Amino acid sequence: MTVPTPFLSFYDHIGFAPTRQQESLASTYSSSRAFLYRTLGIPDIAARGSDVLEFGPGSGENSELLLALGPKSYKFVDGSGGVLTNLKSRLGGARPNDGGGPLLQFTESDILEYSDDTLYDLVVCEGVLPMQFKPLEMATHVLSFVRPGGVAIFTCMDSVSSFSEIARRYVSSRVFGDLGYSEELVNHLVDFFTPDFACLPGMTRRPADWVLDSIINPWLGDFFSLQDALEVATDGYALLGTSPRFLQDWRWYKDPSALEEINTLASAISSYRRNIHSLLDARFTGQARSDDESNLGLIDITSRIAIRVRGQISGNDPYEPTEFGKDIQRILETTRNLHPQTVQSLQGLVDWSVSLDTSDLADFRNLWGRGQQYISLTRLS
Repeated sequence: MTVPTPFLSFYDHIGFAPTRQQESLASTYSSSRAFLYRTLGIPDIAARGSDVLEFGPGSGENSELLLALGPKSYKFVDGSGGVLTNLKSRLGGARPNDGGGPLLQFTESDILEYSDDTLYDLVVCEGVLPMQFKPLEMATHVLSFVRPGGVAIFTCMDSVSSFSEIARRYVSSRVFGDLGYSEELVNHLVDFFTPDFACLPGMTRRPADWVLDSIINPWLGDFFSLQDALEVATDGYALLGTSPRFLQDWRWYKDPSALEEINTLASAISSYRRNIHSLLDARFTGQARSDDESNLGLIDITSRIAIRVRGQISGNDPYEPTEFGKDIQRILETTRNLHPQTVQSLQGLVDWSVSLDTSDLADFRNLWGRGQQYISLTRLS
């Protein structure tokens, strides 16, 4: 039996990458991306005249915004031939660098099988590594294509930041049963989650694409957290920026400890661990915990829920609503100083797990985590 490849098998099955944005929100989307790049320490001028390599370009909206900044060349790598075909159609196909725009190249390859003698100024790997089978190995390989002084951008996701999606996956499996792809199911799920979308004012992705990628798409692999990214970067790379910005560093540039990048990376890991509870609910930001171990309970229980939900959806390990409710109750009991509205949202899940009445989900529908986080790393000379 062939083992499905995370994302690629599903995207090939449906014929496209479900990352398309709502055209009516193009201006909002463009502004939010510009803010993101500034937060990551990448001003517009940094892309001008640069060589860019992107792994997993998806539907291409992000790529178009980078192309508008005037890079010298742009190479797209994806393991899905269908994704690349759609992207070529969107961008006009491969073209030489003849003064009429950047050199565009398209390569069909899995990340770990990709080889290239060229190094790049900017390497983008967005929405790719979380839920892969070997995300750490993939991240290390991606970093190997960064030119000294160049930058890599990753997205990260952990069991806390993605809890709201994981809970919605579980609810979907209980309300709709089999989550196998069909257009009819996509339409039903869009209708079901429309009240939830109304509570996410920054949402620019098409609702149907969110349903496909976050509910129906099998999440087969492992998380790739900010801590994972920082640990991968310990050999020859420096932290440039993150979104959200969770690291406060009061060291003066003449502080001797600032000369050792390993100290900055270690400090960033500690800050992430002390602030991970703020990834649970995007509406609120809590105070940092006093030590690195304080959030271990939250990490453990959300990791357990993620594993059990995967078992439920695959049919390999049924996860009864009463068990799910008890696990949510454990979050409430072991995570201190949650915002009252976060508590109210989680209690809605507990109530639903007992009644299975979807009206009890009203308060939960307001809860969205800080899903994917971004990190930029620069390769030291």
